[in-house]
Amino acid sequence: MAAALAAQGIRWVAITWVNHAGAPLVKVVPLADAFDANGAIAAAHRLARPDGDLRLRADGAALAPLEPGSGWATAATCT
Repeated sequence: MAAALAAQGIRWVAITWVNHAGAPLVKVVPLADAFDANGAIAAAHRLARPDGDLRLRADGAALAPLEPGSGWATAATCT
């Protein structure tokens, strides 16, 4: 999926969710050099360490590019 997004000019994916207090939150994942061929975060990347208490998975079916040429896409989290 990362290669298909990169072919569309997407460089970042914003993953959104709502926490238990009802506050909308977002995490941004860069596509370049962040993931290996198996879809895991590459060990050498700065994202390859714990950050917070959540493990988010973007819903690929809900992924949508934002403004053309901006390099951004957004997706809700899977449950």
